[in-house]
Amino acid sequence: MKFTSRCQSAQHRQPDPDAGMEDKDVMELFSRRERECQLRARALELWLATLTPLRWGTVIGTTILSAIAGAAVLSKAVKHWDIIGGVCALLAAVLSGLHAGLKCDAHQSECRRLIQVYEGLKDTYEAARLSPPTDLMTRQAQLEEKFGDATKNAAAAAPNHYRRRAEQE
Repeated sequence: MKFTSRCQSAQHRQPDPDAGMEDKDVMELFSRRERECQLRARALELWLATLTPLRWGTVIGTTILSAIAGAAVLSKAVKHWDIIGGVCALLAAVLSGLHAGLKCDAHQSECRRLIQVYEGLKDTYEAARLSPPTDLMTRQAQLEEKFGDATKNAAAAAPNHYRRRAEQE
């Protein structure tokens, strides 16, 4: 029987050739799930990189347009200032309505939460590959339950385009 150090890198550990086919299958599953979690987390990161400037644009735009509208109400120094103020107030309301209606803050918070969940699962799958062969089936059941819960309870997802970009990296 071979002795394998628990400190050995998970990427270099090979399944014990004397172990049953199940151990090899479990190790392959761990590797696939690790990659899947990595891809899901990266796709969400890419999606957030797009959403964050848009979010700030709606928040800052609403603030600036509201300030202009308020100034228009208080000042009559410019001709047609009332029309400019009215248009700015309308645009501010539209931006604010879009931001709230699309639940931007909640969606981005869920994306950040899921990134943490998937990164944690990725690390846990990687560590599980270092488990002694006697623990593999137990770890598999535990991790598959966690993975299933994460995917089932996810309230956000990156569009497929971001998944493809993550796969290409």
